[in-house]
Amino acid sequence: MDELLGEEIHVIELHMMDLRKFFPLTAASNAAARTFLYPLHLVRTHLQTQVGKQAYKGTWDAIKSKMVSVLPENVPRMLINCLASPLAGMSAAAIMNPVDVVRVRMQTKCEGFLGTYVRLCRESGYGWVFKGMSARTLHAGFNSMLVMFVYESVKRVSLKPEYQGCTRW
Repeated sequence: MDELLGEEIHVIELHMMDLRKFFPLTAASNAAARTFLYPLHLVRTHLQTQVGKQAYKGTWDAIKSKMVSVLPENVPRMLINCLASPLAGMSAAAIMNPVDVVRVRMQTKCEGFLGTYVRLCRESGYGWVFKGMSARTLHAGFNSMLVMFVYESVKRVSLKPEYQGCTRW
């Protein structure tokens, strides 16, 4: 272990963490992220299940009624991670949105895949592919950014003292 202390550490392993801090803080951060992001999940589900403009005129109208945005403080390396992670999450969310729309409709209308697909095409044309996409991508972006921010913070707090001086943040 003494030979490690003279070198700069680039990868932080689980054995380097104070697990008494790491696990409770990770659980608390996950609960906080879920609590903060639930309104976006709710907006997405409402937008995907509504026919026409029953409840909301669009995503922004729904978001205004459901949540207030919160931004993390910027820290150089953390800033890079907090910018890259939402882009990855938003890309994945945009690609998977049609599957999610069908899944939510199947769950709420108790129909099979083909019946749900036909109903969606009849009700919305092929525009159903984009139903709730903006809310879904925002949710994924905020979730990715928040998880990355909190994870990086938990890592800093949980690192054992003997590794703190040789870790590059």
